Amino acid sequence: MLPLKWKIFRAFNYIYLVISLITIVCIIYALIKQPPAATTTIIISNTLCIFCPLIFAINCTINIYLLEKCYPEGYRKKLHKTALIFEILWWIVLALILLGFIVGIIEEFGDPETDDPTDKSGLWVLLLLFMLLSTGIYLCWMQIALRKTIRRNFENAMDNFLKN
Repeated sequence: MLPLKWKIFRAFNYIYLVISLITIVCIIYALIKQPPAATTTIIISNTLCIFCPLIFAINCTINIYLLEKCYPEGYRKKLHKTALIFEILWWIVLALILLGFIVGIIEEFGDPETDDPTDKSGLWVLLLLFMLLSTGIYLCWMQIALRKTIRRNFENAMDNFLKN
């Protein structure tokens, strides 16, 4: 039986996985439906827009696999190294989201003369970025705790095995 914190972690991973996959499909559909002009900036931004949710999806899949197959003591060295690589990539994507959040705050609240009080789309985007950022940090933090827990439980199980 999983403790509550791991159930919440698993639920957030499934939610992030679904959202990431839907985002990837929507971006690819939009690019196929109406291909943009092939400038370097557009190619780089489209690639980032596809790879960021892809990194989220892969990392969530790794987290779910670790939780389902390795928890509480099934340590696999290669899988933990892969999880570490995608965790680092996840932190990079979260840094990009933070940068977008800061730029959005500056754009939304920077110049009151050009502000349209009826247009709340900027605030909705900021709320979405804040939710992505806060839950992303939670997932990263819990991923670190999961890997440490699995490794510690594995080492304890091996110690107990060798003592008997």
